[in-house]
Parts: sequence; structure tokens; C-alpha cells
Amino acid sequence: MSNKLNIFSSMYEFEAYPSFRLYSQSRNLFHSSAVHLKRNKRSAIVQHEAKMQEIERRKLREDRKAEKENHANRRSKKAVEKGDKFGIDPIEEDDDDDVDDSSNEISLPDDDQIRKKMLRVRDRMTSAFKGIRGGEPNVELFENISINAYGASAPLTALAQVVVASPTRVVISPYDPSVAKDIVNGVRDSGLNFNPQKEDGDVIVPIPKVSQETRTQLSKQVGKMAEEGRQRVRKERRKFQDKVKKIGKLTNCGFSEDELFKASKDIDEITDEIIGLINEEVEKKQESIMKV
Repeated sequence: MSNKLNIFSSMYEFEAYPSFRLYSQSRNLFHSSAVHLKRNKRSAIVQHEAKMQEIERRKLREDRKAEKENHANRRSKKAVEKGDKFGIDPIEEDDDDDVDDSSNEISLPDDDQIRKKMLRVRDRMTSAFKGIRGGEPNVELFENISINAYGASAPLTALAQVVVASPTRVVISPYDPSVAKDIVNGVRDSGLNFNPQKEDGDVIVPIPKVSQETRTQLSKQVGKMAEEGRQRVRKERRKFQDKVKKIGKLTNCGFSEDELFKASKDIDEITDEIIGLINEEVEKKQESIMKV
């Protein structure tokens, strides 16, 4: 009987134990695979969430871009509606109108920053004035004309030399004679009511005399554009003044009442300075228009 038990025990060790060891290894392998699968699933979820967030951010950027384009189109349409029969372009809006408050550092508006913002309004106004002809023609009248040449748009002054030959005649000499026809089309379509003609490689632009009534209307239009510029300068003034007031309301702003008062006073002085420059430009342009 004892021998039978020993034989049975030996057979169990020989046959059952390897099976148990194989089962244990299989279970460990299955457990390891399950953990690995779980980690992969978690990683896949994280990657999916990150991808969805990136899609949402991209969609948000595209929506903002589309909104900006729609705003530009509406502004362009409004600009066309505000234009008149003389082909005057209104002063363009500044895309960077807002005072920068994104910085965490509390600081009063800098004089150079204020002056730069307001001068930008003056510069846009004087650029718009160039498209308004006065009593006598000048080269500036042609600076804002764009020509479609070589498959792209380029300023007229980059393609040709403009010379005022007489009060009733302007000669445009192309650097490349092959673009003379393009220049003729560009000048004709500029909205300045010119009828250019090609002549021996040059483009001749007859300048019709402007009636007294037309000059008076142009002068009034310049006055309206100037008032628009003054309002935009005052708008910049309000933005900077609001920033000073906002800083003054802080508990620990780090600035004394004298410093806040001086900052506010500097803003008003710069505003008066820029409006004075605008008035000078307007008077000069109106005098040029009314000159016979």
C-alpha cells in the first residue's frame, strides 16, 4: 500500500506540478496582458481627449478668423457706402485699436505709446488725402493707385515714373514698356475720373480742370474726414484715461495721486498736440483744393 502511495505521489509531482506551473505562468501572462491593455486603453483615451481638444482649438481659431474676415468685409462695404462720386476713400480703421492691458504688471500709459497710437490716425488721414486732387495735379495723387501687372498688384510708383508736365497734363513713364497697357487700365479704374492714353511707350493723363463747385464739395468732404480723425484721436484719449482711472481705483496700485494726475494731464496734452497736427494737415489740403 505504501508503495502505491509513493508511486502515486511521484506521478502527481511529475504530471500535476508542471501543469500547475503552466497554469500559473498563463495566469501571470493574462494578468500582464490585461494590465498592458488597460494602460493602452487609458493612453488611447488621453490621446483621444487631447486630439478632441486640439480640434476644438482649431475650430475656435477658424471661427475667430471667419469672424474677423466678416468684420473686415462689413467694414469694407461700409467704406464703399461712405464713399462719394469723387472716389474719396474714408480713413481706414485701426485693427489694433485697444490699449494693451494683457500684461500683469501695473504701469501707467507711456507718452511714446500714446503719441504713436494717435499719430497713426493722423497718418491714415493724410494718406486718404492723397487720393483727393486739388486745384493743381501732383505726384501724390497717383501714389495710392494700384496696377495689376506681372500677375500681381503693385503700386504705380513702383512700376513707373510720374511727372507733372503741366497743370493739365501728367506723363507716366513705365520702367518696362510692356506694362504700359496695364498702367492705362489701372489709372482709368482708379476712381479719379481720368482718361489716360498710351503714347510712344508713355502713358499720358489729361487733367481736366476742376470747377469751383466741385472744389467746394471736395473741401467739405476733407473737413468731414478731418472730424472723423479727431473723433478717433479722442477715442484713443478715452481709452488711456480709463486705464489711468482703473489703476487709481486699485488698493495698492503703487502710484501716488500726483503721478496719476500727471499721467492724465500728459494724455490730454498729447491729444491736443495730435489734433493740432490734424488741423494743420486739413488747412493745407483745403488750401490746395481751393487753389486756382
